[in-house]
Amino acid sequence: MTRVQGKRGIGDPGRRERLVDTALSIMLTKGVQGVSHRAVAVEANVPLGSTTYYFRDLDALLMASIERL
Repeated sequence: MTRVQGKRGIGDPGRRERLVDTALSIMLTKGVQGVSHRAVAVEANVPLGSTTYYFRDLDALLMASIERL
């Protein structure tokens, strides 16, 4: 399976917000248990390290998603 990488760094200023939106989308369709750093990265089409760069742990990502909701 080949995955196309999204934009990186400065070329992708909305990445954090996209990660939050993606986590929220997964949460609403699969429940909280469906949200993982890997699932969010794949769905948002970003490198896995981006999730831990912007969110120190899964709880921080989940909280940002809930706050967005």
